[in-house]
Amino acid sequence: METNNLEFVHENPREKNKFSWVLLLLLMGICILIIDYFKVPNPTIICMIVVVFSMFYGGYVSGVLNAAMTLIYSAYFFSDKHRFFHYSDQNLYKIIIILIAFLFMIIVTGVIKKKLTVKTNELEKINQLLFRKSMLDELSGLYNYRYFRYQLQEMWSQRIESQSEISLAIVDIDFFKQYNDYYGHQEGNICIKTISDILKFNVSCPGGFVARYGGEEFVIVMPDVSAKEAKKITRDICSTVEKHRIEHIKSKLYHYLTVSIGFATIIPTIDVSVDALIKRADDILYEAKKNGRNRALGEDDLENIANIRQTDKRFIFSKQQQELYERLLIPIGVYQVVNDRIVTLAVSDGLCEMFELGRIDLMKHFDSDMFQNVHPDDVERLSNLQAALSKEQGEYDVIYRARFRKVYRKMHVIGKFQTVGEDTRVAFFVYTEMKNI
Repeated sequence: METNNLEFVHENPREKNKFSWVLLLLLMGICILIIDYFKVPNPTIICMIVVVFSMFYGGYVSGVLNAAMTLIYSAYFFSDKHRFFHYSDQNLYKIIIILIAFLFMIIVTGVIKKKLTVKTNELEKINQLLFRKSMLDELSGLYNYRYFRYQLQEMWSQRIESQSEISLAIVDIDFFKQYNDYYGHQEGNICIKTISDILKFNVSCPGGFVARYGGEEFVIVMPDVSAKEAKKITRDICSTVEKHRIEHIKSKLYHYLTVSIGFATIIPTIDVSVDALIKRADDILYEAKKNGRNRALGEDDLENIANIRQTDKRFIFSKQQQELYERLLIPIGVYQVVNDRIVTLAVSDGLCEMFELGRIDLMKHFDSDMFQNVHPDDVERLSNLQAALSKEQGEYDVIYRARFRKVYRKMHVIGKFQTVGEDTRVAFFVYTEMKNI
């Protein structure tokens, strides 16, 4: 459950009332002592001050009781020989006037107090509004980047002392630009709000919260959460988003919306800043997107991926290179010869659109059987040519027929196998559709 860690502080009414009664009685005693010691001829003014004070700080009940106490003392003071219930007509009139004055003061004070209460409530509403403006993202209803940085730093400082873990996840909506371009920005905003609600619902760790990081990215702060727990939370989020089946025709994975998540866990130290944790989570997010999207990855997952790559000796592009190839609108495929077989390293957006498949499905398609959609009469020719070129450098220029949705199209592919480094053989293929046949 997401918690609000910046709460407004209000006074405890009971504690305030107790304090008011003590202060009221103390003031009453001081007034009586002053009147008796200095033989004040008319204590009315002092009594009124006491009543006003009681109305503001002790409530109506306190004010009425205090007024009654004051009137009794006044009656005693003005009575003949200072005895109770022995009034002259003159003093009785004085007491009545004092009583009327006290009642008027109670009414006036009550009206003033009511107006002040209304103003206080208005100020509190304004304060809450300012809080929302400064700490909350208007579109998503989540905390904003400012709050995220502030709160994460606070948690970080606390856990330097306690030496407890803190986990951070960065969530990215897959192919959100394509979603916005196709469905429009209004639907894009609705999408942002929907994902925000899913994230809030799925983050249940005590003290944890979700914030909008910027654009289609979100951050999840999970204090005192281990890497194992963070993995479960983030994978549940991926699964929940997928189960919602939010339509996304332009997704290169499926025809519905998915998210990619990278998370990191660390025990804060004085030598490491929060930026190190953010950067680590962001780097892992990149690996999650690079390795298929629609998944949540952590540190241990990266180790497994690295081991696999080391086993099959796949060439690893830099982050910038990988993104460059994938974003190209020109239909391009990048391949490598590994253990006498061809594996797919990258496919461009243009190639995904041409084959009408998501990036992951297209890469699996090529890796499992590159010629499965090729016309039977062209398979042997293409297979022999690729086998020959994969063993030596050379140009690849071939025309063949490939099936798309039960219809064969004529394809023209040009490329070149070349050696990178000592023994890494990489090929860049450019695809062109000639015409339907």
